[in-house]
Amino acid sequence: MRGYYTARLLARLQAHFETNRGSGPLDLGRGFDLIAGTSTGGILGCGIALGCRPEAIADLYFAEGSKIFRTRFPKLGLNLNLLAWVLKHWKKPTASAEALKAALEPVFGNVTLSKLWQERNVALVLPSISVESYGPKVFKTPHAPRFTHDRELKLVDVCLATGAAPLFFPLHPIGSKEHYNREDHFVDGGLWANNPALVGLIEAMEMQQTAGTRRPIQIFSFGTCGGIVDQSHLRANPEGGLQTWNFGKDVTELAVSSSAKGMDFMTRLLAKALSDTGWRVTYERIPDPEMTSDQQMALGLDKADPAAFEIMDRLAAANESRILSAIQSHNPAYAYLAELFYALPLHQATEDRKEDSVGA
Repeated sequence: MRGYYTARLLARLQAHFETNRGSGPLDLGRGFDLIAGTSTGGILGCGIALGCRPEAIADLYFAEGSKIFRTRFPKLGLNLNLLAWVLKHWKKPTASAEALKAALEPVFGNVTLSKLWQERNVALVLPSISVESYGPKVFKTPHAPRFTHDRELKLVDVCLATGAAPLFFPLHPIGSKEHYNREDHFVDGGLWANNPALVGLIEAMEMQQTAGTRRPIQIFSFGTCGGIVDQSHLRANPEGGLQTWNFGKDVTELAVSSSAKGMDFMTRLLAKALSDTGWRVTYERIPDPEMTSDQQMALGLDKADPAAFEIMDRLAAANESRILSAIQSHNPAYAYLAELFYALPLHQATEDRKEDSVGA
């Protein structure tokens, strides 16, 4: 549910620049040639690419979050509640993929990756993991002629595939019924590309190579306020075990956090190396807001209670204020972000688009 914070931050920034420009609604998606999103960022990325306003995705999280995450992980310790939870979820996940699908369908309808590319001309890459190949998978719009495997997949299916976090959601099946080239199941791409900036950079390079160009590349990366997690229970029992790792939940969260930080580091190195060769590449990772330990404890992958949403609202407002202050003080790290919002086109929804999705 931490994607709610990112959606709210983008919504606040978009509203600020709409007011500052004195314009009508801006089309954030058409400000990009390529959008990369993983897990909850995949849902937000699909929505923005399709022309949805960020607040529409935030409203979806707020309205449907408690239906999706109906059963939270229990607190550690040997007790009857923990035993009952283990027995209940021995062979099934804690969250409802059916509820998530029901929430996504009114927003994305039957729009496919191919239709998105044809109508919007915004390329999309969504990291996931293939069970059949037991390795990374990146779902893509057909922005290159050779990208044919994913073109008929619905946005709803690729969102469920990129967001199928282990323990939380079931593996998401995609096969011949969805017009895919084989029968497969997919797991959350956050386990290897929670920050998909490097995936996006490599894709942007390939797009330019195909086009025979070498234009400057600007990357804007937004996180999901995944602050430092309390590791005291790991230090207290370094030998590990089921209880130390919270029955696997902390393994997932550690993998997701490490992936984001590792991808950030490698993207910075590659961007600098490319710039040193004369190909100008800028990578701006918008810092996550500073959080108190209480706020960190109140947020989590499966926390969708009013207190968590209130904290994320406050964090989004605080980070918006910090970003706008940096822009007003002519901080060069944020000059590109201001240029992006000032250059956004006005939103123009087509009649076909309205028929396919009622959530924009």
